Order: sequence, then C-alpha cells, then structure tokens
Amino acid sequence: EITLGPLPLKDVSLLLKLANNRFSLADRYFITNVAGGHPYLVQLAAYELWETHYKGVKDEKERRQLAGEEIYRKASDIISSTWRYWAPTKRQAFTTICLAHMSVLEKGSEMLESRYFNLDELFKGMRDFRQEISQLRLNGFIMEDSSVPGGWRVCPTAFLWWVADEIVRSVRVETTFENWLQKQEWDGLLTKGEKELLKTTMLSFGELVKDGVNTLVEITSTLKK
Repeated sequence: EITLGPLPLKDVSLLLKLANNRFSLADRYFITNVAGGHPYLVQLAAYELWETHYKGVKDEKERRQLAGEEIYRKASDIISSTWRYWAPTKRQAFTTICLAHMSVLEKGSEMLESRYFNLDELFKGMRDFRQEISQLRLNGFIMEDSSVPGGWRVCPTAFLWWVADEIVRSVRVETTFENWLQKQEWDGLLTKGEKELLKTTMLSFGELVKDGVNTLVEITSTLKK
C-alpha cells in the first residue's frame, strides 16, 4: 500500500511566494492553516483569497473571512466524502482531536465565552487510537502540538470547520445526537458512560460554536503567525 501524504509546508510556502506581494504573511498563514498541505485545498484557498482582491475587498480580515466561507462551501462535499470513507474508529479519533483543538481556540479567543472543559476525562475514556492517529498523521490530517490536550491538532482547518458544523447539527435535539452516533457506527464502540461524556462535551462546544463554521472561520481569519 502506498500512502500519499500532504505537500511539505515549506513547498506550499514556496508556491505562495510566486504570487509576489499579492498575499501578505498573514494571508499565507491563513492558506496553510486552512489547507494544510493538501493540494486541492491549497489551490482552492489561494484562488478564493486571490478572488477577493479582484472584488476590491480592501480589509485583510474581511478578505480572509469571505474566502473562508467560500472555501468551506466548495470543499464541504469532498470533506464529507472523505469522512464517509473513514472507518468508525478513525472518525472517533479525529472527532476527539477536533474537540481538543477547538478547546484551545476557545481559550485563546475573545470571541468565545471562557469556559473550562475537562478533556482529560474524554481522552481517558476513549479506546487506544494509536493506529488511527498514525494514519491521520501520515495522511496529513493532524500534526503534533503540545499546546493542545492530547498532543495533536487538526492540520487542514477546513476539516475542523466541517466537524464543528456536524457537532452543532448533532446536539440540536436528543434524538439527533443518538441518530448521529448510529450514523457514525459508534454504538458498539462506546460504553454508556463514554456516550454521556462525549454528549456532554459536544453539547458544551455546540453552544460555543452555535453559528458553526462562521464562528471558526472568523477566528481563523484573525490568526497571525
């Protein structure tokens, strides 16, 4: 089996420099943050940000916000297809990492209400994800980050946006969450206690990111390297 990993970020940086002064340092960071090293996402993010220049949007933050919304709209079907292709345990591992990553964004952003989430319990209650984490890392969906609980963060932030929308949809009503768990094929993987722990954590984050992707796009558009 041949595993095709993402482009090295230094190569992405070299590609973006070909645009000369069209992209600021913050713009380039936005593109690599949103896309990781995934060629399709890099091309899409660069194109959408470039388009905002031609539309005459002067404010840098507004350009990134508008580009982010278009990136998500156009990439969501591909992200959804990728998600469906993954095994249930891989989805579970990635969701846990997404929740941990979002907790760091929540603590570091004035946009979101400051709350404390005991994610240690969530990680403790989950099964051993070493194989799934290794696959996610090799495929360029996560990278090591000691500042995030569990030690991993999501690489293409576009995937984080998609999971945030999934969380918001899944916790709207009781039956929706149960149906969502069944759809992920996690019913036989989680104990009753683990389900409750996951539900409580997702409810908390669902409240914080109730606007879904728009909240996280706005946060991403303001990040600077």
